[in-house]
Amino acid sequence: MNRKIGSLAFFAVLSVRVLTAQGFPPVVTKSFTPSLVGVNQVSTLTITLTNPNSFALSGGSISDTFPAGLVNAGPFPGTASSTCAGAILSPGPSSLFMSNATIPANGSCTITAPVLSGSAGSYQNSTGSLFTGSGTSLGGGTATLTVVASDQIPTLSSTMLLLLAMVISAAALGRMR
Repeated sequence: MNRKIGSLAFFAVLSVRVLTAQGFPPVVTKSFTPSLVGVNQVSTLTITLTNPNSFALSGGSISDTFPAGLVNAGPFPGTASSTCAGAILSPGPSSLFMSNATIPANGSCTITAPVLSGSAGSYQNSTGSLFTGSGTSLGGGTATLTVVASDQIPTLSSTMLLLLAMVISAAALGRMR
């Protein structure tokens, strides 16, 4: 066999073995619940870390710097939590950092933090990539929180709430017959 072809074949086999040993990259998604709030009302920021591999990913770290005007809502420490095993969270006034996390095999875990804004606006927030001992995500998660003046959030008067309750009760009673 030609020496050049033999070297290329060896490299191709080596590349496949390295890819297989490292597995697939983790996936990062992000959301706000609710995604529409009034000024100074709390929304829960959730970052979901998903591992598509048959082995756990350890040593996970990720950072999230909030856009200007968006802040962590609670007293420090304790404003953030995680379901990721071993996670060490470091929330700041307008940021969140996680280190040492393990993302379970063929599973996911989350990081949550209460956030708010004192100003109306649209706040697009992106995390950095997730870094683990076995690989890095192909990007971070992005979500948008919309904050409106409190008088712009539709509310129901007590009369309308009573009417709504009666309509729901009548519908439920009709289904029981």
